[in-house]
Amino acid sequence: MPSPNVVVLAESLEASLPTASTRDIAASASAARLVGCHVYEMPADFEHCGTAENALCHISVQKTATAAFWLGFIPSPERYAAIEKAARAKNLVLCNTLEQHLDAQEFDRFYPKLGEMTPRSVIIR
Repeated sequence: MPSPNVVVLAESLEASLPTASTRDIAASASAARLVGCHVYEMPADFEHCGTAENALCHISVQKTATAAFWLGFIPSPERYAAIEKAARAKNLVLCNTLEQHLDAQEFDRFYPKLGEMTPRSVIIR
């Protein structure tokens, strides 16, 4: 049964070395296609396309707000924010906001939320 209107933004792996991570990304993109998701590739960086808007230029504006999932490597906060903004212009809504993405990726942001569920840790900069 096809998935409801779901878009997957998969980072292009053309220039990537074959690693376990790139194989996982490719397999996940294939699985998304198999269940009926619309999978669009986007460059892994802005080196050749210049901007997030250019990275998503091949995707049409969706008629209604459409769930979107990013499939690729962990981006910098700046790249995430740029793709999130460009996706919203296409009526694509990433499953995590920039703030949620940073909460999940940065230890000093999520550790205080764990409270007493984990041993005491120290953040060293």
